[in-house]
Amino acid sequence: DLDGTRGLQYTNSVSLPGGFQDRVFNTRFTWVERVEADGRRTFIIAFCPLEKNEETYYNVDGAEQMYNATIVGAHIFSYVTKHTCEWTWVQQVDLK
Repeated sequence: DLDGTRGLQYTNSVSLPGGFQDRVFNTRFTWVERVEADGRRTFIIAFCPLEKNEETYYNVDGAEQMYNATIVGAHIFSYVTKHTCEWTWVQQVDLK
């Protein structure tokens, strides 16, 4: 939970090869822009699964035949120079 953030719900499906059943992801994204102590602009993007009691406003055709998969993570982008940024990326996917 990032104070003063913006957020959205994101639903997508993934087809897996070779006899594996397709997966559907229902995810909540939130992001915020910060200015670090050294003056660099930094963007933080965090994402997690929708809670079981949260409804999604989006439906994927055939989702009832897919397994629910989850994704959790954070991306942090910081400006270094006009054409360079530093990117920290932590992410975990559970295909169940």
